[in-house]
Amino acid sequence: REQYRIAVSQDSSSYVVWQKLMDMDNQLEDYSSLANTSKQVMGLFPDNTYPYVMNGFANIELKKYNEALNSLRPGIAYATDDTATLSEMYSLIGEASNDVKEYAASDSAYEAAIKLNPDNMEVLNNYSYYLSLRDTNLDKAAAMSKKSNDLSPNNYTYEDTYAWVLFKLGK
Repeated sequence: REQYRIAVSQDSSSYVVWQKLMDMDNQLEDYSSLANTSKQVMGLFPDNTYPYVMNGFANIELKKYNEALNSLRPGIAYATDDTATLSEMYSLIGEASNDVKEYAASDSAYEAAIKLNPDNMEVLNNYSYYLSLRDTNLDKAAAMSKKSNDLSPNNYTYEDTYAWVLFKLGK
């Protein structure tokens, strides 16, 4: 990672080197560095979606949810043709919005993520879990949770969510 830092300090024009640096920060779970690096990259290469995703993710890990939203929301404009990245961005917006208690925005973002990728097990699981915590749309939460379990059998995280949703439903 230090070599990548040296490389970008000598020549900041290579996006590929910046991407490798962000990947290293992520692999090392150094979310403070990832947030800082990705913010720099967003300024240097504003049309590229990856730094927006990484900045949003890093700030969520740092529990800086409003900062995550401030990078993810504008980043959506650059991901119009990339449904996988757009779905990931909406998923992260859903998570951060839920954490700041903007529930309508969270639900809307999760719905957009699912519309783009209806079989995204993690989104189905997380959205159903957040709905169950709020005692909202529990039948919908159960259906999504069941689907995540059908797509990924024997996944203890998804099984736990499904059991929780069924418990909330009195089943």
